[in-house]
Amino acid sequence: MASTSSKLFYHSWLMARKLLDAFCEVSSRLIRSPFARPVCPIHFDKTPGQIQRAAPTLGPHTEEILREAGYGDEQIEELRRDGVIARQAS
Repeated sequence: MASTSSKLFYHSWLMARKLLDAFCEVSSRLIRSPFARPVCPIHFDKTPGQIQRAAPTLGPHTEEILREAGYGDEQIEELRRDGVIARQAS
């Protein structure tokens, strides 16, 4: 039995059942060494489930979501000026 949460992701039982895989996160600012992450626990022969990409970092879809919610350019810029949302990195 895993005694800590950090040991959980390297537990031999989970690894043997292929419930974890190694993943290396790459972004514009950092590259993290491989770490274990959970995979789809249901295994089908013809349509195997898999994680195809990492979860998005904070912020890349903020403007798109605000526009879908009805916010205009001026309102979005006001939110940036007020520090409610961050400016996107170039």
